Amino acid sequence: MIDIHTHILPNVDDGSGSWEESLALIKKARNDGVKGLVCTSHIYDVLNQEIESDWIRKFQELKRRVQQEQIEIALWLGAEIHCNAKFDTRSRLFTLNGNGKYTLMELPLQEFPINAEETLFQLSIKDYVPILAHPERNGSIIQKPSIAYEMVMRGILLQVNAGSITGVFGKRIRRLALDFIDRDLAHFVASDCHNTGRRSIYLKEAYKKVKKRWGTEKADLLFKLNPLRAVQGKSIPVASPISFEKKRKNRLIGLLS
Repeated sequence: MIDIHTHILPNVDDGSGSWEESLALIKKARNDGVKGLVCTSHIYDVLNQEIESDWIRKFQELKRRVQQEQIEIALWLGAEIHCNAKFDTRSRLFTLNGNGKYTLMELPLQEFPINAEETLFQLSIKDYVPILAHPERNGSIIQKPSIAYEMVMRGILLQVNAGSITGVFGKRIRRLALDFIDRDLAHFVASDCHNTGRRSIYLKEAYKKVKKRWGTEKADLLFKLNPLRAVQGKSIPVASPISFEKKRKNRLIGLLS
């Protein structure tokens, strides 16, 4: 599996608080079957040269420590950028692995800002592909899931958290995450890991649940193929999503029990 959303760079956001915790998370990821992960710390306010230089320095040090510990895992650098933040699209951190194509964006948890749609649209017309992090946790989307459908129809890709699938964030968010997968509205599943506690890595458990309900092909697409394409900057084929106006027969049966 490839994890495109992690907070494992130490002491830069609300993620890992030490080199030791970062290494513990990476070891957990490797034991979970993860072969590569992207370091995507939060950019809430501004992405500038000072932040970029600091993160690159820490990223190189993290890679050195991982090699020293002989952990066989690939590491890439990126960021999770708030839709209201100021950023330079030329920054190495703006896109995953600096590939100039896929950028991981996030919304506030409780609302869908008026300017967010315009920000994402402007990126799309400049040939970037926004990946929206954990839309199933956004309050406005929970109340009106059709927002997610409309975004996908505009070329935005959606990343669901593994913890949402396993129930870490509650039943309502779990149902919506599974509904996104059922309607071909989810394109990636990632850990969004922050620490070795409640916000750890649950990719293996989530993969098993997706595989059980939708089969190996779907699970591999969400956890392996699409994430690798995003890191490599390759095109991602997108299935036609099913709107929330259409009911799915027997949807989610077997996963909600």
